[in-house]
Amino acid sequence: MLPADEFQHWTRRFWWLLAGVAMFRVVYVFTCIDFQIGGEEPYQWDWGRRLDWCYYSKPPMIGWLMAALRTVFGYEWWALRLAAIALGSCTLFFMFALGRRMFDARTGFFTALMFVCTPANMAGNFLFSIDSPLAVCWMAALWFFWCAVEAPHRWSTWGALTLAIGLGTLTKQMMLVFPGLMLAFAALVTSQRVLLKRPLFWMTLAGGLLFLSPLLWWNARHDGVTFSHMKEHFRHGEEGLGGIVEQVLRFPILQSVMYSPITWVVLVGGLWWCWRHWKTAGDRERFLFLFSAPALLVFQAMAFRQYINENWPAVYYLSAFVLGAGHALSKPRMEVWMRRGIKLGACMVAFVYLALPLVHVMGLTGHKKLDPALPMRGWEESGKRIGELLAKVPRPDQTFVLVLDHRNYASQMAFHLPQHPTVYRWTRDGRVESQYEVWPNASDKVGWDAFVIYPDSENDNFKKKNLATPIRRAFRSTEKLADVEVPIGRDSKRSFQVFLCKDMKHWPKTSAEEGIVNDSDDDQP
Repeated sequence: MLPADEFQHWTRRFWWLLAGVAMFRVVYVFTCIDFQIGGEEPYQWDWGRRLDWCYYSKPPMIGWLMAALRTVFGYEWWALRLAAIALGSCTLFFMFALGRRMFDARTGFFTALMFVCTPANMAGNFLFSIDSPLAVCWMAALWFFWCAVEAPHRWSTWGALTLAIGLGTLTKQMMLVFPGLMLAFAALVTSQRVLLKRPLFWMTLAGGLLFLSPLLWWNARHDGVTFSHMKEHFRHGEEGLGGIVEQVLRFPILQSVMYSPITWVVLVGGLWWCWRHWKTAGDRERFLFLFSAPALLVFQAMAFRQYINENWPAVYYLSAFVLGAGHALSKPRMEVWMRRGIKLGACMVAFVYLALPLVHVMGLTGHKKLDPALPMRGWEESGKRIGELLAKVPRPDQTFVLVLDHRNYASQMAFHLPQHPTVYRWTRDGRVESQYEVWPNASDKVGWDAFVIYPDSENDNFKKKNLATPIRRAFRSTEKLADVEVPIGRDSKRSFQVFLCKDMKHWPKTSAEEGIVNDSDDDQP
């Protein structure tokens, strides 16, 4: 235990760290970067316009949060950045609080500092992804579970833990692992087997899992589409010895880069030490180990058969940071390496912070290899120019917007068109590939016109294509309104063809329904 003055000293240092990092990130968002939203952000933003109990690929929490942001801030891209920073700050607080409670305030401070100095944490505090609220729920659950372990008779603590697990379950399916790890801790740690005899323990598990009910109910009404999507994550990856070796090595290499190489070694070292000294380790070390190492090993094993997304194991590193800091600070030699890891991580994070504005200063904006923000550029201008065409359609009250190709185009248009219309999507083969196919299509709009946005290929030598035969057959007439090209630097551009299809006879049929073998998509318009 630290003396009272030391406790206050490290606690103050943490608050200064938290406030300084959050303030810097807010200033950076408004002054040093010129991209807006991309990736999953506009797609999940569109979920927030139609609240539901579940969505195609994820539970409802991210859609609910997007709806709340739109209600408070309107259609502002920076609201997503502020939300990511706020949630990241909450995660840091719980990491510090857990480290302080388990070890001391100094450990809590270095836990937070190590995590701040990682590229993974930087990315998580700028991109408002589903992992942002999940990390908060996971860390809150860790905190409340440890508090319950120390004071098992407090109803309020178990109630808070139930809520954390439940909200996490409504955030991402990964949270369902948490109750299993609680059982593993209670069963494998001899001194904690008394938890298995406590009704509050089992009530918490049951209460947390009850939050699955709306997800199960929604999927029962939608042919289990979320579970079908989840199965796609477990398909086989590379074949052949070379491909498998690359796949297996890729996972730890990328993880070490995301969490800073030396810091990652410190984390793995802490887990390895706990495994080697399981019998003599304390309950706190076993607790942190069980909520980290087993899952990380499972992901490494999965890498033998499939591709592993970099963010999948993210929450299992959170307890590893607490254990890594506690282990390193108890051994002078390990503390040296921990501090080196922090310095290297800080340099890596600083490089990324500088790289984004330097891309613009050095004239590399739009470079397909050197501009990391390329997927997020050009959408606002594209939406503005296409929106001008939409504003001129002859029957605005009887015209719906249809966006072809990948769902990202549909969601970007939904966000960036000034009219913020309800956007529809049509797939040639009729498969359910996104939330847009789960929502009702525009089949009830017979007699309406369709404002069709057709993105061109992103290749330099793209070929402008005509509309698919089923779309042309579904309308009385079709005319091309314009080609919209938005330069985004370095010969990169966003290109769209815009059509007006008049008087819909029926919703476009799939190619199979039309009996088409060779669609005439590749004809010049």
